[in-house]
Amino acid sequence: RAALTAVQGRANELFSDMKRNLGKATAANADLKAELPSKADTLKAQISKTLAMADQGLINATELKLPAAEYFQEFTNTINGVYEFNALSLHNLVKLLDTRVNDLRRVQLLTFGLLLGLLAVAVLLSVAFVRSIRQQLGAEPSEATNVAQAVAAGDLSALIELKPGDTTSLMAQLKAMQENLAKVVSKVRQNSESVATASAQ
Repeated sequence: RAALTAVQGRANELFSDMKRNLGKATAANADLKAELPSKADTLKAQISKTLAMADQGLINATELKLPAAEYFQEFTNTINGVYEFNALSLHNLVKLLDTRVNDLRRVQLLTFGLLLGLLAVAVLLSVAFVRSIRQQLGAEPSEATNVAQAVAAGDLSALIELKPGDTTSLMAQLKAMQENLAKVVSKVRQNSESVATASAQ
């Protein structure tokens, strides 16, 4: 009886843990709440009945009248019920995990797709910026560099060809600068010649 009392106490502890953990699981997940409670209620009733039978028929009985076959059959049925419930719980857990894995894979694929889309947009914007800069230059960058170097060296006779109506590109601005510098140089020459003539007179 002392051994049975100890085993019964441990069984009651585990039974309480099972009910508490089952309550947490079903409260946290609607799918589990739909699947497990009816089976859990049946199992709880069966466990309570078996523990009560052990308590009344063996531990606290003044005279043992419970047939051994009935005792073993009751406990066997309860243990089988626990195993069946564990199998059902594991099956539901596997389903939940599979669903979560599939959801995470979908999110991963969506994120990967968005990143690819953003990369494509970045590439397209880069190409658009390069084209815009080329249009602003109105010529190849090397041609603009050659004209600027010629002007810096004092050569204002470099030929700059523009497209018809081009007044805003970099090459158009370089041509305007070249023409203005040529005018300034011409005026300086005229003024220097006037000074030289006046000095001679």
